[in-house]
Amino acid sequence: MTLDFNLPVAVLLLAVLHFIDDKDDPAGIVTALAGPPTAGSSVVISHLTAGSAPEAVGGRVYERAEAVQQMLTEAGKHRSAGPVGLLIAATAERERLTVLCHDHDYKVVASVTGQPVKLVTDVDVS
Repeated sequence: MTLDFNLPVAVLLLAVLHFIDDKDDPAGIVTALAGPPTAGSSVVISHLTAGSAPEAVGGRVYERAEAVQQMLTEAGKHRSAGPVGLLIAATAERERLTVLCHDHDYKVVASVTGQPVKLVTDVDVS
């Protein structure tokens, strides 16, 4: 099944835009992905910058993500989380936040970091 862009969708660009070089037109990519939105759609963007989080961009989050990747490799779980997921998990861990997600990659990361993770299916909205 493919996405039906005639229905509301959420486009999540979480900690990815800073990996796109200016020559690759990040604004154009966002425009193409967000397009003219269908009513009820959302676009969520998070972006690390040297001005708002110098210690993160300076390497601490990246170093932690790399360390967690090594821990996952040593545990034989290195194929679970990609670089963006590791950065999101490392940022959440640093800020002492719970990762709310829809895939099990973060649960695998939490198995080596001990950080709190909840699947959206685990959240009681009643």
